[in-house]
Amino acid sequence: MKLSQDQGTALTFVDTRISHYLVTSFNEVLVAYGLHALRGCSASPLDLLQSSNKEKSTTPPLCATCVNPLVAVRAWSLLTLVAVGKTLKAADKFIYNILGAAASDDFHGTLRALHEYLEEKQPKFSCIRLFVDHQPKARPAFMECSFSGDDDGLASIARINNEVQESTGQRVDYVVREDNGPNR
Repeated sequence: MKLSQDQGTALTFVDTRISHYLVTSFNEVLVAYGLHALRGCSASPLDLLQSSNKEKSTTPPLCATCVNPLVAVRAWSLLTLVAVGKTLKAADKFIYNILGAAASDDFHGTLRALHEYLEEKQPKFSCIRLFVDHQPKARPAFMECSFSGDDDGLASIARINNEVQESTGQRVDYVVREDNGPNR
């Protein structure tokens, strides 16, 4: 219990403990909400191999939803670092269930376990898939790029577009048009 007082209000007691029941129910509610959000979104189809550059550069009225289950697992892992007692046990159990009993130590095995968990929880008419590109050499997860040293922004735009071309195997030519530079 913790005492709480706002400006001009009386002292009140606020319960800051999270019970095992709340953690368990939050897990199910979060998964259900994620599936509900995915069912409510519909992306406009775009075939990257057959589409023209003009179609790729227009913003569709509907947007695709990207859910990264690894970020969710990372958040629950952070919870286990600060949790104690029943909350820690519930968070550990949830992560253990999501990771498929930690069946694999490699990244792709973890993704397969997450895929199976999401497929089990989703309704039959929705579609959730995890795809991973196998790259022969590892590239950094974040590429630093700044417009501050580029007076007109063209060099930075070219660098961004080259990274996108390399990452997509030349399927996408550009994401930043030259006339959209920051200093134009």
